[in-house]
Amino acid sequence: MPRVQALSDPTELRRCMRDLLALSALPAILQSYDPYQMADSIAAALVSMLDSEFVYISLHGTRDGPLIEIARADGRSAADSLEAIRAVLPEILPTLSSDRQLAVANPVGGGTASIAVAPIGLGGDSAIVVGSQRPDFPTPNERLLLGIAANEATVALQRWQAETEERTRQTEEELQLVIDTIPALVWSALPDGSVNFVNKRLIEYTGLPLEEVKGWGWTVSWHPADRATLLEKWRTALGAGNPFTLEARVRRADGEYRWFLCSTVPRHDDLGNIVTWYGTITDVEDRKRAEEAEKALHQAQADLAHLTRVSTLGELTSSIAHEVNQPLAAVVANANAALRWLGTQPPNLEEAQAALGRISRDGSRAGDVIRRIRALVKKAPPRKDRLDINEIIIDVIALTRSEVLRNGVSLETRLGRDLPPIRGDRVQLQQVILNFIINAIEAMSEVTERPRELAIDSGKDASTGVLVTVRDSGPGLEPESFDHLFDAFYTTKPGGMGMGLSICRSIIEAHGGQVQAANVPQGAVFQFSVPTAAS
Repeated sequence: MPRVQALSDPTELRRCMRDLLALSALPAILQSYDPYQMADSIAAALVSMLDSEFVYISLHGTRDGPLIEIARADGRSAADSLEAIRAVLPEILPTLSSDRQLAVANPVGGGTASIAVAPIGLGGDSAIVVGSQRPDFPTPNERLLLGIAANEATVALQRWQAETEERTRQTEEELQLVIDTIPALVWSALPDGSVNFVNKRLIEYTGLPLEEVKGWGWTVSWHPADRATLLEKWRTALGAGNPFTLEARVRRADGEYRWFLCSTVPRHDDLGNIVTWYGTITDVEDRKRAEEAEKALHQAQADLAHLTRVSTLGELTSSIAHEVNQPLAAVVANANAALRWLGTQPPNLEEAQAALGRISRDGSRAGDVIRRIRALVKKAPPRKDRLDINEIIIDVIALTRSEVLRNGVSLETRLGRDLPPIRGDRVQLQQVILNFIINAIEAMSEVTERPRELAIDSGKDASTGVLVTVRDSGPGLEPESFDHLFDAFYTTKPGGMGMGLSICRSIIEAHGGQVQAANVPQGAVFQFSVPTAAS
């Protein structure tokens, strides 16, 4: 760097000192700037310090980044003159390491311009170029200021690049740490589908070296039964450029296969071309098992509910037999009567016809009883039909009529009119009502001091659902039983299994409803509510 020339002019000396102080403040100013702001600030400072026509600065923000160019003239931006300045660069650039004077056609005005060039110490085409119409430009002092400015630009840019690289390195390390520690196997692939990156967890899980996983080698870790489907769907996604998800089993390093959810999405460039595929493989083994621990539970509950229905019907054998025998006995009596009327001379066809009508009616009665029994005994998956709750109540009352009469119980029904339909399983809801009625009859079996009364009501609940209530005049419920009344295996009956009310609660809750029990004066009440089909 040339030495400063001794100045005898006090004004020139003060100006030089002012400019040197201004340049010494640049490091603090440039510390928080990016490369473009650095170049623009230095260009503005040089325009104010040097008697120049223009200042041009070129540098690379990053080592492989695009060239940044700044041009200023008389304190104003000379961006519109960049092309003219670039045109003289082939003459200027060879002088980057030379102190010789150079004159070229003035790119921002008429005449010629004396050029001073100070390379920014990053190599390549990074430099400060200043042009002035003065023939003696640059003086040693101006060259000193220019050199200091170039040096400060070099230092500031090197510091920015180092900090940027450190931030980038830290970000990459943090990103890699996140990728390696997230609870999923992560990978990426080229546009043709060949894998080019996997995270640490995937390598640890499969036990395969990175070299064997890359390309298409990762497919060996998939279960043989899932591999063909996975590859077919993967190739289809590659052809269509669409994301896809698939559940498949992946082999662990110890040889065990576990279920995983495979999700893949493409990344496109500005033209819509796929440049990378990104994928995650998430362990869903526990979820799959829970879905299966759940399916089995539902099946067990259904089987138990069926067993309870059959058991309840077994307890009603004598009543059911009576319900069937009544219409069958009437059928036999009416058949004999019809035969007698037909055997008279002349045959009494009118009476015979009336007897045959009674046979048809009583046969239908017996058929209805058998139909209801078969429906309750039949083992079938739950249904979701539109149902009339009053029809369900009437069917159950028909099955229990003889049991009610045999136990000296008076039955009263108050069924709401125009109730909205519900959606559910007819047999399951019949089972709940049947259980409530049988429990009520059994609760009143020891009552002798007052009438045995059973009331069954239906109506709308407080919200938009339908409410069914079964009330008895028995001794009521023990207070300590309320918290456990609907728990499995809890019973207040001698020899009871404790499953009836538990199954009732499961059925009602599966229908989106609630079941409750309470004591009332001289008895107990059991009720359930279920939402309407519309809700």
